[in-house]
Amino acid sequence: MNNISSLPDLKDKTILLRVDLNVPIDNVGNITDTTRLIETIPTIKYLQERNAKIILVSHFGRPKAIYDNDGNVIDGATHKSQIISVKNTNMFKNIVETYKENDILVKKLNKCIGNTVLNEISNMSQKDVILLENVRYYKGETSNDPIFCENLANQIDIFVMDAFGTSHRKHASTYGVRNYIQTSAMGLLMEKEIKYLDLIMKSSNKKITAIIGGSKVSSKFDVLRSMLNRCNKIIIGGGMANTFLKANGFDVGKSLVEDDLIPDVKAFQEKAKEIGVRILLPSDIVVANEISENAYTHILNVGENCDDLMILDIGPNSIEYFKSHLQRSDIIVWNGPLGVFEIEPFSNGTKEIAFMLSELSNEKTVIAGGGDSIAAINEYNLAGKYSHISTGGGAMLEYLDGNFLI
Repeated sequence: MNNISSLPDLKDKTILLRVDLNVPIDNVGNITDTTRLIETIPTIKYLQERNAKIILVSHFGRPKAIYDNDGNVIDGATHKSQIISVKNTNMFKNIVETYKENDILVKKLNKCIGNTVLNEISNMSQKDVILLENVRYYKGETSNDPIFCENLANQIDIFVMDAFGTSHRKHASTYGVRNYIQTSAMGLLMEKEIKYLDLIMKSSNKKITAIIGGSKVSSKFDVLRSMLNRCNKIIIGGGMANTFLKANGFDVGKSLVEDDLIPDVKAFQEKAKEIGVRILLPSDIVVANEISENAYTHILNVGENCDDLMILDIGPNSIEYFKSHLQRSDIIVWNGPLGVFEIEPFSNGTKEIAFMLSELSNEKTVIAGGGDSIAAINEYNLAGKYSHISTGGGAMLEYLDGNFLI
């Protein structure tokens, strides 16, 4: 797919711009993190400056299908009671307001396809921006249905893909619609994401360290295997480190462990040793008998008896151990927290590493991605201090694993 800068004259062209507005919200629909929303703005303004007509389409969550592929309500569901929830309405209002605060006026529609949408498109002027309804209300979206793809492409001149966070999915609005639009291109966000990730994919003489955290090995095993071919060192943290520790014969008490993956973890470590990639595990751990703000915690060295306790963070020696290796790296990629960072007694490992990475960004390339990593970065007000923060954790891992659709 070409870059957006390679497109010919965009004046009066109708652009279907796939963005990622799957933003986190609270119980009433207020946006709690605008990172993904703000990242859509450069491409929108780029298109406006070139006098295009812009139609935004995005998904939000995983709602049950309500519309059919012709845009008709299924099973007599009422528009008011089953389609537009209070959370959905407030969320879209907040999106429109955030765009307005950034000098982009957006008109929100309540459908993605059909005569109402086509009439609005016909009446658009240069620089106008329309925001379609949550595309996952349509059953044809996730099934990549050809009829829905064709309807979505109606009256569109150019498709621009700028939703990196969902670019690894073969859905109608990210993948299938391209078959019905003559010209396609990547938006500015997609270009930026790939530029930074290619530093890892295509670097052969750099010292690259990956920090992979999170709760489960199973969700990230494919990317771990892939990173063996791209990194010199891999730091394992979070709950997934428990499975590694147990695979190495250490007591992990009542910690979260994926016992069925222990043989795979052992084989992974053998492979890493064979090809000269260092797998770095915690040397000390923070343990407690419950996950709460009031939990009584203490620090154990790895290998000590955990009894009935759970491992919930890395200890101070592990933090310093990991920092020493990160300082000797040229490129660092971080995906996943190193402990249960949302709970204060278990946040120190993630916090310390997050701050250190922000400082290292002054002299090294530091890339972070994944919802929990971004949440931690934002909580510590470090968002502007990294080389790059990826808007798509899953997509980032898929790209690094060599599986990508663009």
